[in-house]
Order: sequence, then C-alpha cells, then structure tokens
Amino acid sequence: MKINSKIFAAILLAVLLTSAINYFIFVSEINPVAKTEAIRSQVEIETSGRIFYDISKENTRAITTALTVFTQDNSFKEKYMGGNREELYEKSLPLFDELKKNYGITHFYFIKPDGTIFLRVHNQGKYGDVVERATFKQAKEKNNISSGMDLGPLMFFTLRVVAPYYNNNELIGYVEFGKEIDDVIKNFKVIEGDDIILFVNKKHIDKEKWASAKAGQGIRNSWEDISDYVIVGTTMKNEELTPEHIKAHKKTCFASERLKEIEEKENVTFIGKFKEDDGDIDFCGGESLYDAENKKIGVILSHHDISSIESVAQQTKQIIFLSTMGIGIIIAIISFFIVTYLISKPIEKITKTIDDISMGKTDTEITPELKKRDDEIGDLARAFDRTLVSLKLAMKKSGIRQESRPEEKGVTAEDLAKEGLINIKKSTTDKIKDKGSKIS
Repeated sequence: MKINSKIFAAILLAVLLTSAINYFIFVSEINPVAKTEAIRSQVEIETSGRIFYDISKENTRAITTALTVFTQDNSFKEKYMGGNREELYEKSLPLFDELKKNYGITHFYFIKPDGTIFLRVHNQGKYGDVVERATFKQAKEKNNISSGMDLGPLMFFTLRVVAPYYNNNELIGYVEFGKEIDDVIKNFKVIEGDDIILFVNKKHIDKEKWASAKAGQGIRNSWEDISDYVIVGTTMKNEELTPEHIKAHKKTCFASERLKEIEEKENVTFIGKFKEDDGDIDFCGGESLYDAENKKIGVILSHHDISSIESVAQQTKQIIFLSTMGIGIIIAIISFFIVTYLISKPIEKITKTIDDISMGKTDTEITPELKKRDDEIGDLARAFDRTLVSLKLAMKKSGIRQESRPEEKGVTAEDLAKEGLINIKKSTTDKIKDKGSKIS
C-alpha cells in the first residue's frame, strides 16, 4: 500500500471518528430540539394547573354576575312563590337558553330553603330530591353566595354558584347556576396548546350511582378503565379519548400510582416522558384537583403529545449524522489530494531519480523545485543531490564518463562496486556459488 493511501486511511478514520463523537455529544447533550421541547413541555405542565384554576375563577365571576342580576328580577320570584312549577319553567326556559348561549351555563336550579329542589330548568322532570352538595351547604351556612366544583347526582363535574334568594329581605330559597367542567375548560387548549384530563379518585364516588348515571345518559361506563380513578372532564374529543387510548396510557401517564403521586403532593409534579403502547410520545405531569370544600379529590393531568416533534428531532438527527459523515469524507478526500501533491508525488520523483541512477543514467538530476522546499522532502532532495554530486566526482576520478551509459562501455554494477562507488549485497544464490568455489 502506498504511503498516500495509508495517510488517507488514517485521516479518514480520524475525521470519521471525530465526526461521530461530535454527533453523539450533540444529540445526547446539547440537541437544541430535544432540550427546547423538554423545557417547553415542563413549563406548560407547570402552568397548566394555574391556568385551569384561573379559567375557573373567570367563569365563576361571570356566573356570579349573571346570578346576582337574576336574583333582582321580581317577576321570577312571583312565579316561584306562587308554587306553579310549570309556569316557572315556561318563564325560565328562554332565560336559560340565553344564559347557555352567552355564558355556557348548563344547570339552573330553584331550591327551597330546606334544600329540596323545586325546579331544574335544565331537567324539568327531575325535582323533589334534596341537595347535599358543599356549595349549597356553604351558601346556607354563610347566608351568602358560594361557589366551587362538585359532582352532582348525575355524576357531572360542575362549576356551581349558589346564591340565597330573597323577597323583601325574606329568604324564600336559593338559586343555583352551574357550568359543566367540559364547557369550563373547552378554551383551555386554545390558551395553553395542550390537553388536560381531570381525574377524580374513586373513593369520592359511589360506584352504583356512577353506573346508573352513565346508563341514563347513554354513555359508556368507564369505571373499570383505570383502577383507582375515573375521568370527569377533558379537553380531548371523544374520538381521541377512546378506551384504546386509555389502555395504551395505563402503564405510563394514566397509571394509578403516578396519579396518586400527583394527588398527594402539594406542588406541580412532572411525571416524565413516555413512549406509549400506541406509538405516541408524551410528556405528562399535573397537580391536585380540589373541590368546593378545598379538599383534594383527584388530579389535573397535563397530557402533552410530542410525537410529531420527536419525529422532526429524529429527522434532524439523521440529517446531522449524514451531513457530519459527508463533511468528514469530503475533508478526507481533500486531505488525500493535498497529501498526494505535497508528499507522495515528490517522493515518487526522488524514487524515479534513484531508479534512473541505478540503471546507469548518471546524468539524472534532482528536480530544482524539490531542492527549494523548506520541509523534510526538501531536506531529502538536497541530501540526495549532494550524494549524487559525490557519486559523479568519484566516477570522474575513476575515469567513468557521466554522459555515457555504463552498459555502453561494458561497465556493470559489479564494476562500480569494485571501484568502491556502490555497494551491492550478494544474493543467497551468489553466496552459495562462492562457497562452492572455495570448496572446490
């Protein structure tokens, strides 16, 4: 193998090795795509709970304003105090439709002082049951407006505002406006960009009531989807939060032990990054979910799908890898030509000169440009040039003409050796012949 090939192989190996090391350092330590996305995801998870509660507070203020205005309208009080449920319903229904359109209100109650529901405007046929929710109890105890999130008898997780209902300073009952949690958080994804899922611990829910409520609504009973929690609200669409999707996440983001970890801690908990069974790659984390009594009842889980970003990151890695290797090969090829021009070719010229002299071409000279070089090649060329000059002087003293070839005058390599001008090592065959001559 020629020296330029050896040098080329060494340079190529060094460049490729350096490129590979730099690549792996880049993708594992300072990959900007991965780092930026990880930081962004953690920040979004940390802020998702705060945004959820901020949205809840904004909705509470809007509902409270609407409820306060309503309690001042005496025309509704007359129908309520008259005890005619049908007339009150007919009068309240247009208002309910307007409230639903403008404020997203989904629940509208008239409640007697003892807590018995006189009318559900949103569900006319169901009345006479007693309210036992925390929001109603707080309004009754404090004799003031109360608000918070509760599960109703139909297992709807609802943001509720309850206000005492007075007629000439006489308490005649209570009025409640409510907004189902899915309506409360429907704009969350627009603001935050991620989905959230609300989980309630099963210890706060009656299993039979849950099953009955879901059957009455014609909704699949999801009680067994997750061992210790049920989903009561989400920004995800029905076609997204399917049983298959939940199953695919049961060992990672939706695992009961991880949800319990979030619920038990006071601050935001970042669960981690997971590759799900369905191929999705998610960042998960969240914080505790509180009810109207400020008790922990579950988890607000931020569910951040980064599959598309991971795909882009992988493509970026491939591009970087191919680019790095390509650049390395190009550098090695350029180095090969530089080495060939600066080292291999000059050595080949010196070698050719030596070969010519060995063949008797004593008029051969070292190329002038080689002798002018200020590197090791130049040193070699000048050293050999001095040797060639010395050889020519010796040949001149011995009567050998430079301009004639040794073979033309019958001068052989042995002749030059005899004159002491060159040194020829005998072959093994010659040595055997010499020994044979001495013996004979």
